Amino acid sequence: MSQEPDRSYDTEEKRRNKEERYRLAEEFRKRDEAREKFDREVVSRFLLRIPYYLELCVSAILLLSIIVALVSLLGDLAEFTLAGGNADDFQTFLGNMFTVVIGIEFLKMLCSYNVDSVIEVILFTVARQLVLNHTAAFELLLSVIAIAILFVVRKYLFVKRLDAHPVNEGENVVDIFRQRREGRKEKEARKGKSEDSVTN
Repeated sequence: MSQEPDRSYDTEEKRRNKEERYRLAEEFRKRDEAREKFDREVVSRFLLRIPYYLELCVSAILLLSIIVALVSLLGDLAEFTLAGGNADDFQTFLGNMFTVVIGIEFLKMLCSYNVDSVIEVILFTVARQLVLNHTAAFELLLSVIAIAILFVVRKYLFVKRLDAHPVNEGENVVDIFRQRREGRKEKEARKGKSEDSVTN
């Protein structure tokens, strides 16, 4: 009577090999997914940073132009004084001054991403039109209504919680400088505590 060969060892080894191959394939797949996710996050973070740095460049250029405009404003003031305070010269000087103020508000808007600064820029622009341009009564009324609506929006419809969304935190110049200042204060406090513990 012939005895059947024991093939259970072969099938057990094949099963183990198959499980090992499946486990390795699963590890490679997970590693590829993690690498792809990391690459996507890095690229998206980089692409989001590009507009931020471009806005910083625009802000720096705007700051330089405001400084130049302020220097020329001093020259306009000297000319206005030498001319004896003519009303037309004063109107021109006032228009230039309003333009510089609007530029400063626009710079604040670029540096801090909040709705309040946008409303202030619009307010100053409408106020400049209202003060400097001699328009008809109907256009004057429309300008006053526009300013009143902006004040109502700022007072009653503007929700600061929505503006200070956690996604936007740390993404503008003001937040970056605030975080650095708080970090320096924390370091100084820790340094003071360590010095106190050493002296005691």
